[in-house]
Amino acid sequence: MSTFEVDARAIDSAGATLRGTAEEMRQAADRIGRALQLAGGAGGSGALAASGAAAARQWRDGLQTYAEAGAALSRATEQAALAYRMVELQTSMALTPVVAP
Repeated sequence: MSTFEVDARAIDSAGATLRGTAEEMRQAADRIGRALQLAGGAGGSGALAASGAAAARQWRDGLQTYAEAGAALSRATEQAALAYRMVELQTSMALTPVVAP
């Protein structure tokens, strides 16, 4: 008979890594947005400042979208680890013989 085992701790670890990566991406989005806005404003021209602000919004919003997707993947991964643990617990309880005192 073959067996199938899942290491829930490894799945939890992957979820934590994804969560950390998503948070770093959010922070990067803010830093890149601010840097692009500063660069656009440093040119002195109204058109350059407006272009810099538009580019800043697009970069920030795009990276925020990826960060949100990473956070959602993190939550799903952590929920999968919990589900594996629950199935393992239920299976072990079902297979444990009940001994009367």
